[in-house]
Amino acid sequence: MSWPAIRSDSDVLRALVIGVGLCWSVAFVAIALRYELELYADGAMFSYAVAVQDVWAFHWHNISGRLSVFLLSLLPAEIYVGLSGNPGAGIVVYGLLFYLAPLAD
Repeated sequence: MSWPAIRSDSDVLRALVIGVGLCWSVAFVAIALRYELELYADGAMFSYAVAVQDVWAFHWHNISGRLSVFLLSLLPAEIYVGLSGNPGAGIVVYGLLFYLAPLAD
């Protein structure tokens, strides 16, 4: 006899959780815009680039350099962590490769 009540309660709880999640998603947008969160950390660089109307020069022009760092230091370290299961050693591998890179220049 209590099974339909439990099912009904779980449906109500599920709907409540989804509703609260949607409300907070909308609230986050409003709060972020109100307090100008896009002006902090990395967002500040993007915001400045938009403001001066030269997004390419401020960020995307050096994508090849970012790709090189990823391919030459981050990806090998990530692969090492995957193979060894040792995140600490992977960070050492990343640091080693990153700091050795200028020697190849």
